[in-house]
Amino acid sequence: MPFQPTSERYLVIGGSGFLGSHVVEALLARGEKNVSVYDIVMPLEGDVEDGVTYHVGDVLDETHLFEVMKKVCPAGATCDKC
Repeated sequence: MPFQPTSERYLVIGGSGFLGSHVVEALLARGEKNVSVYDIVMPLEGDVEDGVTYHVGDVLDETHLFEVMKKVCPAGATCDKC
């Protein structure tokens, strides 16, 4: 049975780095549509993936990280239904 994309929303922290970028590529390859990346820097122009939303910030800035999490999952950062 082939994999069916889900309606889940994904926030890949560190998604512009080596490991995170592979996670993002795998999510896109299986057809996921709601993929966001949170990283301290934007990826280089040639490394930007179509269909991915990028957020720049430091994971140590909890306030900003939670704001991004709320954008990715409007029901809130602790929601298990998004």
